[in-house]
Amino acid sequence: MSSSSLATLHLIEKEVITFIGSAIFLAGLLGCILNITVFLSLQTFRQSSCAFYLTVMSLLNSGQLLTTVLPRILGAIIGTDGSDKSVFFCKFRLFSIAFGTIFSLNCFCFAIMDQYCATCSRPRLQQLCNVKLARYLVCIFGIIWFLYAIPYWIFYNQVVSVTTGTIVCMMTNAVYLQIRAYFNSPVLIGFLPIVATVTFGLMAYRNLQKMRFYTVPLVRRELDKQLTSIVLTQGLINTFVLSPYAIAFIISLTVNAADNAVLKAHIDFSANITFTLFWVYYACPFYIYICVSHRFRRQFIHVFSKIHYLTTIPVLIPEETTLVVMQSTTVVARMVDAVMDMICVT
Repeated sequence: MSSSSLATLHLIEKEVITFIGSAIFLAGLLGCILNITVFLSLQTFRQSSCAFYLTVMSLLNSGQLLTTVLPRILGAIIGTDGSDKSVFFCKFRLFSIAFGTIFSLNCFCFAIMDQYCATCSRPRLQQLCNVKLARYLVCIFGIIWFLYAIPYWIFYNQVVSVTTGTIVCMMTNAVYLQIRAYFNSPVLIGFLPIVATVTFGLMAYRNLQKMRFYTVPLVRRELDKQLTSIVLTQGLINTFVLSPYAIAFIISLTVNAADNAVLKAHIDFSANITFTLFWVYYACPFYIYICVSHRFRRQFIHVFSKIHYLTTIPVLIPEETTLVVMQSTTVVARMVDAVMDMICVT
């Protein structure tokens, strides 16, 4: 392969990160904000342990979009992500990636496990679905992953690259480099969340099919069906966006391409493209929930049209106008439902 072909690969990679990455960043940050707003605005979600896990996941995902995706986009546009300019940012960025990504995936796994317990017929498992226990688990595992990520802060430093002669942010401890390469990325970020998601997702789906035979209050049954459907769909999409990254990372570890510039260029290209696909995990939850759940769409419209909008102007409009606005939002909700039913999975 000629040098022009290698340059073409690099250009394609740069364009993908710039344009697709920017779309993922903007849509994802907006989606995370909307998710958090909806989950915190409705008492139904505030009292649900599964929704609590999803809220924490959305907070972590918004942080990852700012610390992982945005610097990569800036690096593709201006040639630097900032880690070569500041030792603090070099350490903080890699620390936040390790802590935030693993913790976010952990929260999603907790959410899908929670829905397995919620839809199970065994009372002891159903008792595990409470917000108090969810808060304890989030705090405990938050501390665990924080401590696990501390070596990233310690061992990542600015060094001069032997090949390019420029300053780069690199892991300087050989032992922890091996831990990161063979355990952190392929296991904690790759296959372990996928296995947990598929296993508990299938069991939750089986429980959901049997749920009509259980003696469960209607409101709780509908909430469980809603949350189970959205986490199952998100788990399916996570499998497709996480698997290519894990496979590409393992290939980059097992294939020796030090003496083959062409092979190394293809492996680096595949790794960067699959990493860009990985960003979809941070950005997609809100749009999954909107498409999959008819109930979530109505809750979203209710939150922004009847709670936040009307409470901001209580003294500026007469009572009759408020009634008209509320009736109008009902019509809008029905129109949105009709459109979404045509383009989304219901």
